[in-house]
Amino acid sequence: MKVGVDGFTLHPCGLTSAFQIFEFVRGHNLSGVLLPGLRWLSETLDRGQLREIRQEAVRLELYSHVSISSPNAVIYKPARSPNQLFEILTEEIEAASQAGWHELHACLGGFEERYCQDPPLRRQLEAVTELLRRLTPVLRGCGSRINLEDHADLSTFEIVRLVEEIGPDALGCCLDTANVLCQAEDPLWAIRRAAPYTHMTRQGCDPLLQRPWLHAPGPTAGAGRNSMGTSPADPAPFLAGSGTVHRGPQVGFRDARL
Repeated sequence: MKVGVDGFTLHPCGLTSAFQIFEFVRGHNLSGVLLPGLRWLSETLDRGQLREIRQEAVRLELYSHVSISSPNAVIYKPARSPNQLFEILTEEIEAASQAGWHELHACLGGFEERYCQDPPLRRQLEAVTELLRRLTPVLRGCGSRINLEDHADLSTFEIVRLVEEIGPDALGCCLDTANVLCQAEDPLWAIRRAAPYTHMTRQGCDPLLQRPWLHAPGPTAGAGRNSMGTSPADPAPFLAGSGTVHRGPQVGFRDARL
């Protein structure tokens, strides 16, 4: 297993470039990093700049991944149209592919999107599914895959359903083994369920704990952004024993209202 760090958690360290992040990762004997969003690396998605960053990670023998924009239009203020989001994601997928990143991280939102957003989650998922269908030819043409994280918004049941509907060559899972508790899932059942479609993982907690809902009473208190991750190069040791999809009896505590 290759253990690395989530670049989000390094913000308090004052690291302002991917190259500084790589230096930090190497200095702490970690194997790689999930870098902040692609447009954090280059706001204009400059192909030369992105390739330089990717090549530096390869030179240092570090794995690197990048996040792309969320395919959930409602999280943007003002909300983006499906066509706008399709163009944005197409450009990001192609730019990442040309730099050498093909396993891409994304999430639909967070706690707010599941419980507090209008439209409700079911309608959000319908719109996301339609957008992902439109993006599938782009992903396949680039040899890329979006890995959706269970980011306090989705259960592994919902991610698996999305993957099976879109196709596992174009959509996968970034499994956060802490966030599965946000939906009252049994962690072992969640791992077994998501394992066949998991290409990166994240575990840990946010050192900043800035989100107000982290301190609210209830089953989601204490859940947070993750500090560590594993490379998709070899998820098997972490997910050993899971060769098929297991849909056990465990369900999210609010699944019934969706």
